[in-house]
Amino acid sequence: MRSLLALSCYYPPLLSPRSIQVQRTIAHLPAIGWNATVLCGKPDTLWGNRDPGLAQIYPSIRERIEVSADPVLKKWYGRLLRLCPFAGQVPDPYLPWSLRAARIARRRLKPGDFDAIATFGNPMSVHLAGAILKRAWRKPWIAHFSDPWVDNPYSDRRFLSDAIQRRLEAYVIGHADTVVFTSEYTSELTMKKYRSSWQQKAVVIPHCFDGDLYPQVRPRNERLLFRSIGNFYGPRTPRPLLEALVHLRQTHPEILDNYFFEFIGNCPADSSKILEEYDLTSVVAFRGSVGYLESLVLMKTADVLLLIDAPMDVNLFLPSKLIDYLGSGNTILGITPQVGASADVIRSVGGMVVSPEDVKGITQAIFSLHWRWLAGKLQGGSCDSNAVQPFTIGATLNQWREILENLIRISVSR
Repeated sequence: MRSLLALSCYYPPLLSPRSIQVQRTIAHLPAIGWNATVLCGKPDTLWGNRDPGLAQIYPSIRERIEVSADPVLKKWYGRLLRLCPFAGQVPDPYLPWSLRAARIARRRLKPGDFDAIATFGNPMSVHLAGAILKRAWRKPWIAHFSDPWVDNPYSDRRFLSDAIQRRLEAYVIGHADTVVFTSEYTSELTMKKYRSSWQQKAVVIPHCFDGDLYPQVRPRNERLLFRSIGNFYGPRTPRPLLEALVHLRQTHPEILDNYFFEFIGNCPADSSKILEEYDLTSVVAFRGSVGYLESLVLMKTADVLLLIDAPMDVNLFLPSKLIDYLGSGNTILGITPQVGASADVIRSVGGMVVSPEDVKGITQAIFSLHWRWLAGKLQGGSCDSNAVQPFTIGATLNQWREILENLIRISVSR
């Protein structure tokens, strides 16, 4: 069996999309003839919720080495970043962890024990650790990007740090043997800046779900139950949906009580004030975060799953929670830009897509789903199983097998 050294700052028991997706891939590598040693962040030195249940989902990996992310949580480091934002932008505040991870790998591990290296960002500084190890060990290296780096529309752009970020991204892409993205949009936007020989390194492997983790029971709800599961951050906001509910109350007040909307996860700090502002406390509830397995139960027992993205011309991002939605088999309503990774996936499985700016369209979509629910057409789910197949763990494992086998062939021929 061949062996992979994987570096990911976030890994269970930390509850984050990056943590869950990396664990899923690593845990299934033995099925394609690989095992893995993982260098990850020490949980109590990183931001984020913990979910002890995550560590119990899959068998233990060959070896796990926790690397302290100190000083990420230290007050003095936070003050430093506020006084000198540049220090946290080249490329990110996790640079000390990434350099420490590379140093520990070189000190504690033997290059002859590994056939390849993989780094998983965010944070993007982890790819610098990959570059260090590739140069020292002369092993093939995969750089995996869950989001854009330089071209991320949510990045805080400053002239000097932006110039350095561009040089760092180019260095990583130039030296990596394979560059993996989770959507065609991110791949095209990132790689179009580079020469054709570098563009040939790019591979798209989407997020995946594990169908064995979902419950089989799907009860009939007394009210049409919509659920959004995941955190709101950046410019994402539930307000377009709430405005649609206000509009629905004005046009069809007799049916609003047939619905209930739940938001599970880290919600806006003023969520209770938002509900009072819109007078929707009887039909909308904001809940806190839950463990990962519980989130899958909540997906399965909803009637409609909500995805709410920020308004933009083209949505580059493919949220991992959307792919988890696919595993539930339930109907999906995407309040997301008409052009983008999310919209493409939702349409492919028979879901509905409405722009975040189109409050009237959101209202009509809810109204349409109401009648489908009354007719029993939502019961049992409505996702197209053939369209869902590329997002299964088995499908993405086949892509990983091709990448890893190709790297070994290239390495042997050098």
